Amino acid sequence: MKDIGVYIDVNPHKEKKGNEESVVSNNHSMAGNSPVNNADKLMEKSVIKPGFEKLDCVPQYSANIRQRKTERRKEADKTKGGKWFNLPATEMTEEKLRDLEVIQMRSILNPKQFYKKNDLKVVPKYFQVGTVVDSHADFYHDRVPKKDRKKNLVDELMADADFQRYNKRKYAEIIQSKPGIRPQKIKRRKMVKYNTCLNLSN
Repeated sequence: MKDIGVYIDVNPHKEKKGNEESVVSNNHSMAGNSPVNNADKLMEKSVIKPGFEKLDCVPQYSANIRQRKTERRKEADKTKGGKWFNLPATEMTEEKLRDLEVIQMRSILNPKQFYKKNDLKVVPKYFQVGTVVDSHADFYHDRVPKKDRKKNLVDELMADADFQRYNKRKYAEIIQSKPGIRPQKIKRRKMVKYNTCLNLSN
C-alpha cells in the first residue's frame, strides 16, 4: 500500500479568511521581532562571555540590592554629575595638590586684592587643568617670556621677588608679636627641675 498522508487541523474553529491572513501575518511579525532569533540580546545578560574558561568560579548572575547600590555609588563617584556635564575626577598628584592649596590661600598672597570666599574647606575632587593661550596682539606688552615661565604656581611664587619680600616682612611681624621667653626664666625652670630630681633621689 502506498503511504497515505494525514492532515490534522490544530485549530478546528472556523474563521474568516481575512482573519486567518491577519493572524498569519501577525505571527510572522512576532517571529521576526522575537528575542529568540536575536542571539546578541540574549547573550547580553549571560554569564558566559569571552575568557569564561579562565575564571576560577562562575560569576553571580543576579546581584542583590546592596551590591547594586554600591556599584551605582561607585559609578556616580567617578563624575560630578549631569548638571556638571559629567566632569571626571582628576588624578591627584603632589604638584596639583600644592597648586590647589595655593589657590585656596590666595587671599594671603595678595591682601590688597579682594577674593571671593572658598566654597569648600577641603581640596576639590573634581577639577580640570587648562593652559592659557597668549594672544598675538599682546606679544610685547602683556606676555610672560618663556624664561620666566614655571611648571606650577609654587615655583612662580618662589621666583617672585615681591612675594618673597612680603613673606619676610610678615614673618618678622609675627615673630615680634609673639611674647618671647626670657633666658632668666629658662634658667629658673631648669634649676627647679634639677632640685626636684635631687629631692626625689634623697
